[in-house]
Amino acid sequence: MSSFLGNTGLRVSALSLGGWVTYGGQVGEELALKCMEEAWKNGINFFDSAEVYADGKCEIAMGKAIKKLGWKREDFVISTKLFWGGVRPVSVSFFFASFLFFCSCCSFSFRRLVDGSVIRRIRLD
Repeated sequence: MSSFLGNTGLRVSALSLGGWVTYGGQVGEELALKCMEEAWKNGINFFDSAEVYADGKCEIAMGKAIKKLGWKREDFVISTKLFWGGVRPVSVSFFFASFLFFCSCCSFSFRRLVDGSVIRRIRLD
């Protein structure tokens, strides 16, 4: 089952397949490919990843699977998170440390978008 995302014309499956604790860590790339292929066969075109999942290896595994499966870019939706990646300061108060951590994460995430590392990792370039 899928529906359109607002009035964009983009059709998105009601369910997504995520690689949180698996792809790039607990399972190999071939099993990740098989899972994504099976999800695709069952109508799922929405795939979820994040830079923090297996230190970016999840994005890489998904990107390799997409390439091997030969999917056209306009036929699937992929999400990733843009928050982690900063370094938590340890020598300041908790409130200030949280604020600095948040700012460093946002800055790092923005750099990942601007320099294209997300797109290269998932192989969407």
